[in-house]
Amino acid sequence: KPEYTLGIIYVVRDPRNVITSLKNHYDLDYEQSLDFMLNEKKYIYDIQEKNDFADFHFLSSWSNHYKSWINNNLLKKMVIKYEDLENDTFKTLKNLIIYINTLNQTKDKVDEKKINNCIKTTNFEILKNKEKKEGFLENVYSKKTNKKIDFFNLGPKNKWRKIIPKEFHEKINNIFKEDLKNLKY
Repeated sequence: KPEYTLGIIYVVRDPRNVITSLKNHYDLDYEQSLDFMLNEKKYIYDIQEKNDFADFHFLSSWSNHYKSWINNNLLKKMVIKYEDLENDTFKTLKNLIIYINTLNQTKDKVDEKKINNCIKTTNFEILKNKEKKEGFLENVYSKKTNKKIDFFNLGPKNKWRKIIPKEFHEKINNIFKEDLKNLKY
């Protein structure tokens, strides 16, 4: 509701790379990961305590989820491609700060030194090492091995063309054909 929200920041990611992340995070195979993304009734329920729905998140399908956010015209919004965060991190973060300042109606100058420090301290390898040493709240356990699955898995090495089996490429490209076109992937 506009009376409770200044604006939306939505990060969208190439669905073919989402599949590889889901595969790792939930310990699924490619078909199960694809089914997860196509399920219009999909939800996640992180902590299942009796009568506590605080961690219930309705997702719907990947396509419906992103469309529900980017087609929302009730609120100001900024849509960021995950790939832009990887490929032009500085510019993307600077634009994000400008957007937030605009929402807050502040005239604060963008501190480029802080942006560079943010980029440096949130480097994927630094976060991956921190997870190994200290753990990470978002980890889940494998249902197959009962071991924790690394949250920081591939990061910038998550390139679907190199990871997903070739015979699966055409299938996912056809399924997400319109979405890929709409998002210019």
